[in-house]
Amino acid sequence: MSKLLQELLTLSETVKEKNLIGVVIEGETITEKTKTRPWDGDFICANKGLTSLIGAPTTVNSTFNCTNNYLKTLEGAPSSVGANFSCFNNKLESLKDIHKILTKMNGCFYADNNPIKSHVLGLLLIPGCDSMTIDNADVEDILNEFLPNTRGHKGLLACQSELLDANLEEFAQL
Repeated sequence: MSKLLQELLTLSETVKEKNLIGVVIEGETITEKTKTRPWDGDFICANKGLTSLIGAPTTVNSTFNCTNNYLKTLEGAPSSVGANFSCFNNKLESLKDIHKILTKMNGCFYADNNPIKSHVLGLLLIPGCDSMTIDNADVEDILNEFLPNTRGHKGLLACQSELLDANLEEFAQL
């Protein structure tokens, strides 16, 4: 197969939406009904060529891992995760409204190897988010100073102020 043909096939695979419906996770085929019940244990949908998290359960009692996919957004992700949330090595450019998608977790939010350029403050509004990773070391250091956020909106504003002082305006948004 020529290199050009291989590149075209790869491009067409990433353009076509691929969600979780029909994907087999831990021996179970994901259906529309999967999201209606808590998922016991880890939910690992890494390396599935996903462009969407439609079909993910609303609640995952342990770790949620959607690494190594083609996700540009985390819409459809569980709203509650009992441990870590791993979304590294995707195509996320922003974490805008992450606190509206993921409303509760208990662990680290791993988002490195994504081209994230804005909107990380929402992580401070997620109860149980105790740390985070991102490729921008300055942003990671500042956010992790305030995680877990035990000061509520005062912690959010203080973190935002530090991001602004560091000339990281785009990251200082919800």
